[in-house]
Amino acid sequence: MNVVRCLTFLLILSSQCILGQSASDRLDAIASGSHGVGENGKLDANQLPKLNIHWQCVECSGNDKVIPLIERAYEEHAHDKQYMISDVEIADIVIKDYQQRNPGARATLGSLAGQDLLSTEVHFRGRTIIVADYSSNSWLGMNYLCRSVATKAFKEIVATLKENQLRTRD
Repeated sequence: MNVVRCLTFLLILSSQCILGQSASDRLDAIASGSHGVGENGKLDANQLPKLNIHWQCVECSGNDKVIPLIERAYEEHAHDKQYMISDVEIADIVIKDYQQRNPGARATLGSLAGQDLLSTEVHFRGRTIIVADYSSNSWLGMNYLCRSVATKAFKEIVATLKENQLRTRD
């Protein structure tokens, strides 16, 4: 676990240097306890909330792989777009519907085997946003849907943050 923390710390330091903040400034911020928190305990411009994902399906059985796949895709997309994930704020994602075809049937029968479906609600800063996707072809499975939903959630969260920034400037 300590190795993961050290690697995360180094990643944070290097990403801050890329974004124009020196490593010594970042160390000072961490030592002071601010951890990149902006004014009034809000996220800085290059930060995104951490995801809190949980199941709330009435007629579906969960898949233990889905939540980590969404989290990983969200983190990768954030990193690609020069954002950091922060513990300052949390965005709740509730999985409302989940359907996954048998992978063998999907590869063999494609759309005749039905469709894979992942439907979520993102709750962030007073907004509730439906984020969902489906696939009925033989090539794209649940890993694709998790990446797609994470990307859509990322875009909605960024849009919400930008909207809130515009409101606070006015």
